Amino acid sequence: MPDNLTPNYVLRVGDGYEVDSGVRELIQSIEYESAEGMADVLHIKAVNPDFVLSESRLFAPGNEVSVWMGYGVNDLRHIGRVRIYKNTPTFPKDGWSMFEATGYTRDHEMMHNSPQESRRSAGRRGSENRSRQQSGRRFHQMRYSEAVEQRARDYGFNFDIDPTPEEPTNFIQKVGLSDYDFIKGLANLTGYYFWVDGDENGFWTIHFRNPLTYDGDQDATYTFVYNDGDMSTLFSFEPEFLVTDAIATIRAQVRNTRTGRLIEVEFTENNLDSPDLDITSGVQNIVDEVIETAPATAAAVQIYIGDYSFEDVANRRFTNESELTSWVRQWYRRQRENFILSNGESIGIESIMARQLHNISGVGTVYDGQYFFSRVAHKMDGDGGGYTLSFSCRKQTPRMP
Repeated sequence: MPDNLTPNYVLRVGDGYEVDSGVRELIQSIEYESAEGMADVLHIKAVNPDFVLSESRLFAPGNEVSVWMGYGVNDLRHIGRVRIYKNTPTFPKDGWSMFEATGYTRDHEMMHNSPQESRRSAGRRGSENRSRQQSGRRFHQMRYSEAVEQRARDYGFNFDIDPTPEEPTNFIQKVGLSDYDFIKGLANLTGYYFWVDGDENGFWTIHFRNPLTYDGDQDATYTFVYNDGDMSTLFSFEPEFLVTDAIATIRAQVRNTRTGRLIEVEFTENNLDSPDLDITSGVQNIVDEVIETAPATAAAVQIYIGDYSFEDVANRRFTNESELTSWVRQWYRRQRENFILSNGESIGIESIMARQLHNISGVGTVYDGQYFFSRVAHKMDGDGGGYTLSFSCRKQTPRMP
């Protein structure tokens, strides 16, 4: 249990220098945000009297900063580590000068590195387009997970990489495609999670994880309750349906676990006859990629709705396209009302991060349930101020037998 209920934070710069009370008095807010498919980001906002922070090297670009948050003094938790990329002083007409430092996890570096076009191919006009297509970084007889490990070595990252199930093959990272977009593309192709984080000692790790075996590194599942008097832990909640007035294109792939044959189908579903669904935008649904670790009598599929993915397991084998189409169409029609994306705000809980599962309660039978937290932002207001959590989440679809 925390030693008291006062929100608290610690910032350590570099190898462990702890930001002192003088600087803490200047800091107005700290926000650390982790999100699926994006580099983590830290924002530090402070007053800047006599330009003390803008002229200091404390939060200079290149410095690494670790963040702890929680309550009391002895029960803080390491939230994350970033490398400062920019600091921005502002000088308003009235009042103190202000200062903001922004840092990212080191996957941000991967966004600026890509294979370059060779001089030979760049100098040939007649065959320039063909040369560009053929040039790039080549991977010979590798699994996707092995390619991720190879690229991560250039950054000195530690590895937390689950092997991908496909057979080794040849593929290319095209000229101009950043290392980040390349690995993110492999993650999208396989349905894996991809992120980079740093620990309190300055060691950086690349994660490329199978969602069927990754538990979110969470030590507890929390239930956030709305409108329950003094017991309320959910301050606000704004849900919306993702499946809306649109024709959804669904593509499904699954492998017959007995023969190894890949079965693939594609069809459309019309959502126009669903007046209870609220329009937001057109959505493409993709049921994609075999999960080889499923039981021999089951087939696991992944379902993608825009940038969001779900997974489900059919407790049966599929032997032909008709069987697969029938199951996926039935699954979709039963579950489309559960495709809900929400934004919310709650009390601060230092152990919650992106890629975890938590419960929402007190918002009605349609919206109550378990949610996958795709974005989490920890915000601390100044010294001894409030500690809140803002998040984006998507509702988990219940299993269909």
